[in-house]
Amino acid sequence: MTAPRFVLVLSDWHCGHRLGLMPPDVQLYHEDENGAPAVWSPKPTQYQVYLWDLLDRQLSEVAALVKKRRIVLLFNGDITQGQKYPDLWVSTRPSDQIEIAQATADFILKRLPQIDTVRIAFGTPSHEFGEGSSARLLWKHIESNHRRVNVKAVSHGIADVAGVSFDYAHHGPGASQRVWLNGNQARYYLKDIMLSDILGGRVPPRVVLRSHVHTYLHEALEVAAGGGYLPADIFVTPSWCGMGDHAIQVTRSASGITHGSLLFEVAGGAFKYHALIESKDVRHRETL
Repeated sequence: MTAPRFVLVLSDWHCGHRLGLMPPDVQLYHEDENGAPAVWSPKPTQYQVYLWDLLDRQLSEVAALVKKRRIVLLFNGDITQGQKYPDLWVSTRPSDQIEIAQATADFILKRLPQIDTVRIAFGTPSHEFGEGSSARLLWKHIESNHRRVNVKAVSHGIADVAGVSFDYAHHGPGASQRVWLNGNQARYYLKDIMLSDILGGRVPPRVVLRSHVHTYLHEALEVAAGGGYLPADIFVTPSWCGMGDHAIQVTRSASGITHGSLLFEVAGGAFKYHALIESKDVRHRETL
């Protein structure tokens, strides 16, 4: 029996944001009083400490589940904060965002030596300095510093892993503003992909991965085709960034947020998944 492959999916790090992922010992550089390069390690916010602890715990869970088997690692966009939303920047220097993202990727790759393949999806232009710049720079960094890893950055990809096709891209359906309607947009979006492929004479993807909206969704469908039914699942991945002013506005003051990763175990054309997620209620509670 063929050993299963694993697919680990993370997205929306927003490195460079004071509520996004950042290694606590990351080394950045500025100039000292004599004009010489000097190491600078920004102090993490409490939220960043929480996120880094969560990432560390989840990587331990992944290592325990995977053991010595191989992993495909997928970074599904928005690895940096970008220039459009300057509130809560770690610093005003764009290169610091890139270096924080690179240090985060280095940490993950060192913690999980089972990773032999990395794919990076381009994120939102406003968060990645346009035209997938952050993703391209991370690609070249991994290629230079982790030579055992097969790495590539793309806008939209379909990857066949052990007989299961994963369609991955950063942008996709949003979450509903109403709990009882949650998942509707994801199902419509998935059904459109499936029917478009069937009508075009193509086999629809088995798993669709989308991100960007900083929430977790999972919906499943079966569509009639060729006298039978074709199944497909869509997953919208949670983020690794807290809610700044822009996120609070866009979500209309959502009461909570979910962070985490998805781990797929794939073998013989079938898969099962582990939702490694944690939700937080961000409302301040007190008795007055």
